[in-house]
Amino acid sequence: MRATYAVAVVRRHLQLDRSVVGPITMTVGAVVTLVGSFQRWLITGSVGRSSYELLGLVLRLGFAPNGAVRFLVRSWPLMPLLLTAGVVAVWWGWRRAGAALGGLGGLYAAAVGGIIAIASPDGRTVQISNAPAITAIGALITLIGCVLAVTVRASRDDPLPPSAVP
Repeated sequence: MRATYAVAVVRRHLQLDRSVVGPITMTVGAVVTLVGSFQRWLITGSVGRSSYELLGLVLRLGFAPNGAVRFLVRSWPLMPLLLTAGVVAVWWGWRRAGAALGGLGGLYAAAVGGIIAIASPDGRTVQISNAPAITAIGALITLIGCVLAVTVRASRDDPLPPSAVP
């Protein structure tokens, strides 16, 4: 009888709990997004600039007029904070709040990364690397994780089999 119970307990611990699929997906997506955001996005000659340097340059050169565009460009450094706070909140069990924070950061990163990734510079001295696309893909994975974190719950209808109860 004990051997059957031990096998059931071990089997249960080896199974992936459905409730962690969302947080795991969200965490992986956030890590990919953050790694992509720190890579070289724009290459001019032998100098590469990350997303943070690139958007700072946009502000200094005056390409971001006053208003919503300027606000979005200036808010880019908040994206890692939103993703991190969202992932931590989801792991702590605050799924809706975490999904909202992570979703906001993910949407922002997907939009900026996607726009930069599909941009085609006219000059030969400016190249766009694949880092914006990596950032956008990671952000999309984060968004999928946000949806999973809110919708997928642990199944309560998976009790131990009757033969495993002593």
